[in-house]
Amino acid sequence: MVFCERVIIISGSGRAFCSGVDLTATEDVFKGDVKDIESDPVSQMDRARKPIIGAIGGFAVAAGFEIALACDILVAAKGAKFVDTHARFGMFPSWGLSQKLFRIIGANKAREVSLTATPLTAEVAEKLGFVNHVVEEGELLKKAREIAEAIVKNNQDLVLRYKSVINDGVKLDLGHALALEKERAYDYYKGMTKEQFQKMQEFIAESPIPLNLLLSISHSAFVKGDSTNFEIKASFGVEASELYPEVKYTSVDEYLDQFVQNLEHSIVAIC
Repeated sequence: MVFCERVIIISGSGRAFCSGVDLTATEDVFKGDVKDIESDPVSQMDRARKPIIGAIGGFAVAAGFEIALACDILVAAKGAKFVDTHARFGMFPSWGLSQKLFRIIGANKAREVSLTATPLTAEVAEKLGFVNHVVEEGELLKKAREIAEAIVKNNQDLVLRYKSVINDGVKLDLGHALALEKERAYDYYKGMTKEQFQKMQEFIAESPIPLNLLLSISHSAFVKGDSTNFEIKASFGVEASELYPEVKYTSVDEYLDQFVQNLEHSIVAIC
């Protein structure tokens, strides 16, 4: 396990990322209170504020599979395998495998993986959206560190808040998750000072955006009768008036359609 100030990288050693619980001590382990969050390492991972990157080499079996599921981002070496052996050995999952896996790869595939104890390869896991990247074994930690470095370059307060709203939103239906996002966005911006807004604008202006594209949209809406008017302004690293003059729309659909058209035109013009 590699700790840094802002990101955690978890990796194994030898032939396995984690081979699961010591089967010679199962009675002592499972007769304990499985509902005790304080003694549950996966629950502690779920409560961690920092992003957790899992670097998976070799096998991640049962509890090791569950530890991998508790990571925010997964990098796996070619040939790595995730194996759920709970059904094979008569062990009931208690670190989240029965509930988390199907939410990522779909219920049918999760049932197959768990009920048959069939290994899920890193390559298939990547296609299913469970693993982010599959790399050569010798590149495993290098790739994990590259991702960590990319995270560290960003606004760390926002990184923590963003991870939190994603992870909390996963537990909700879409409607409540969207409401959660709006609530936290409101609290975030309400707490910002003028100086913080100024720093944010300065950071955006100095950031090396691809295609030198700097997009800033401000809109104010006000209702007149049955219509809503939007005032849109955008800057693409050039004079806004050249590419995206101030305009007014009478409906949301008209605004979105014209915005997409102008965005495509602006990207071509900048290229």
